Amino acid sequence: MQTPPFQLVRTSMTSANPLADAACACHPDGCCQLSAADLRQANTRRAKLSELDPHLHCSIIGTCLSTGELRRMIPKFTKLDRHHASDLEIHHSAVELAI
Repeated sequence: MQTPPFQLVRTSMTSANPLADAACACHPDGCCQLSAADLRQANTRRAKLSELDPHLHCSIIGTCLSTGELRRMIPKFTKLDRHHASDLEIHHSAVELAI
């Protein structure tokens, strides 16, 4: 399996200064690089939704789950009424839950 074409979300800070961590995320050769062990692990398993950039959740949920599946699943976790909620409300709730 190849390295995924998207950036994985970092789960821990590399320094005590979150601003420094945010700043170095822009530099491909900076301190935010994944170690060789992290790359090997990323290549041996699928990325979890929580490991992906939150901006991708909308596209993934919209592509991988049908509206019918979401209508059955989302009311279990929210107070939405599956019969009166619009498709957009159902989708929006699913993305919020994923994030």
